[in-house]
Amino acid sequence: MRKNSLSVARNRELDARFAKFREQLVDRIFKAACLLALIYLPILAWRVSDVGWSPQLKLHALLVAFSLATPFLLRRMSLVVKSTLLIVIFLSLGIAGVFSMGMMGTGYWWCLQSAVLAATLYSLRIGVYTALASTGLFAAASGGFVTGVLTAPVDLNAHIVSPSAWGAFLAVVLFAPSALLLATRGYQSLIEQLAAELDAQRSKLEELVGHDPLTGLPQSGLVVDRLETALNKARRMKEQVGVLFLDLDGFKRVDDVHGHAAGDHLLQQIAARLKAALRAEDTIGRVGGDEFLVILWSTDEPGATSVAQKLIEQVNVPVVFQDAALRVGVSVGIALFPHHGEEAQLLRRRADKAMYEAKRMRGNAHALATVSPHAAVGQYDDPR
Repeated sequence: MRKNSLSVARNRELDARFAKFREQLVDRIFKAACLLALIYLPILAWRVSDVGWSPQLKLHALLVAFSLATPFLLRRMSLVVKSTLLIVIFLSLGIAGVFSMGMMGTGYWWCLQSAVLAATLYSLRIGVYTALASTGLFAAASGGFVTGVLTAPVDLNAHIVSPSAWGAFLAVVLFAPSALLLATRGYQSLIEQLAAELDAQRSKLEELVGHDPLTGLPQSGLVVDRLETALNKARRMKEQVGVLFLDLDGFKRVDDVHGHAAGDHLLQQIAARLKAALRAEDTIGRVGGDEFLVILWSTDEPGATSVAQKLIEQVNVPVVFQDAALRVGVSVGIALFPHHGEEAQLLRRRADKAMYEAKRMRGNAHALATVSPHAAVGQYDDPR
């Protein structure tokens, strides 16, 4: 149920982001149309002086006036109203152009833009419907011109050599692809942003899966992988590897008496101390509630026991939490590759067994694993 709620929340967030993108796109196109209106205004006056007020130019004048007013009108319009209005304007210009000038005008540009915007702002299906409707109108216009029902309002031969006609054509050709590029580039930017966020979330998820969120240390699976890597390297280089299994003594009492917040704080501080006490080439991970596994690269029995003692001393230092001194000890089991085993799981199991041997000796000690019935034990004072 919780997963479904999270999925719904993510979908709503994604829908909101797409809605914001669509609104930004519509506003940019309206602003571009306002700029085009300023550029087209003298061209319109030029065309009127050449051919008079044709129905198409009257429509253009009306749209120029509306475009210049859009900066003041957009704030009062919803996204749906703005989107629909933009598509209707483009489609109206296209229809007017096709039915007045046929294939010689720029009507198809505007109809193409209306279909692209319908697909971008609403859905691909609506975009296809808009394109099909435009195609139907083109067919009707072609029939009208072929049968003579429709005629161009100007002499097309004179139109094609008219500087004002070319000025109007170039203004449209400049604006129409710009609107298409705005839509394409906007979606590309949004997709790139979403892909970058997805990569960041995937990296964070992989880190959370491999690392303990409380202490930041590698968790059991990652620790075992690193142990396998260390053992493979040690086999090639004829080196020894130490495996230390640590279990805190008295942690449950701290958790029960002082609360979980104190227990979490204690684990964080102990983990930081243990990590700081090791070399850069060594690894420490949290493999249980209050259990840690240490991998010592290129070590021997004296080196491993020395490190174990150092770790015990680090844990013995009290941790202060809200004016309370939290004290715990630690039991450490030691296993060495290849003497106590050559496989990761076997070494971990024998280090774990040695840790229980140390715990049976009153805890706060280290014990060396053996393949014989007797284990060597080093005992330290219990801080409790």
